[in-house]
Amino acid sequence: WKRNGHGPLDLHGALQASCDLYFWEISLRIWNERSDETGINNEDLWQEWARSFGFGTETGIDLPFERPGLIPDRQWFREEQREDTGRVRSTGPWVGGDLMNAVVGQGAVLVTPLQLSNGFSAMLNGGTLWTPRVVSEMVDQEGNVVDENPKSIIQTIDMDPVTVRALRRDMQQVVNGPIGTARAAFVGFGPNISTVGGKTGTAEIIKAVEDVQEVDTAWFVGVTPVLSPDYVVTVVVERGGSGGSVAAPVARQVLQYILNGEDSVTSLEAGENTD
Repeated sequence: WKRNGHGPLDLHGALQASCDLYFWEISLRIWNERSDETGINNEDLWQEWARSFGFGTETGIDLPFERPGLIPDRQWFREEQREDTGRVRSTGPWVGGDLMNAVVGQGAVLVTPLQLSNGFSAMLNGGTLWTPRVVSEMVDQEGNVVDENPKSIIQTIDMDPVTVRALRRDMQQVVNGPIGTARAAFVGFGPNISTVGGKTGTAEIIKAVEDVQEVDTAWFVGVTPVLSPDYVVTVVVERGGSGGSVAAPVARQVLQYILNGEDSVTSLEAGENTD
């Protein structure tokens, strides 16, 4: 939240400055134009894109206890009301404000750090969503392969190469640009800073008790080399505060280690509270 406002922004500036207002406007347009002249309903346009990048479903990683997360829509909202779960308001329909809330990752949206890593990987590699894996193969004491877990593609998303290049540049500017929300967290990074990109996020939490001070959850996804990514680093600090001030500095240390070695890692200091 920037109290004095960001001033005029296009899509690239909105991504770099993490401007919710810009994306609220886009979601409101989706809502207002959800039915076209042919009668086709595009209300779930955002949800369909989010799910295509793996959000709202398990990634299939070879580990137990994975959770699918949640991408809410009108059908989910109605089911919650019917079952009286207490997770949505008891009366009234799904409205444009619910979509606006979801588009910026708030409201009922639930994602895991692994989903975020996998989704960003697909966005930046050109649209290939891979099944993540911990083990590629198992061997016995003699070195013989006894079991394999080969690479597998979940799906391929049709992404315009121009869009992919723009996303890479915008994430680079989040870290390196004059209005980037992670710029302060990466001051003093050292060599190769221009190859680093990222995106900050701050997830609101439900304030359970009015007189207890609770803070939001800090997120940051870092990538390198940003124009041809090999590494994705996702940091979440539950109830840590701003993504730019809390999660990004942690990711900075990991990325320093990856790019410049152990001796290059600088002390952990808070970045700017920008989102």
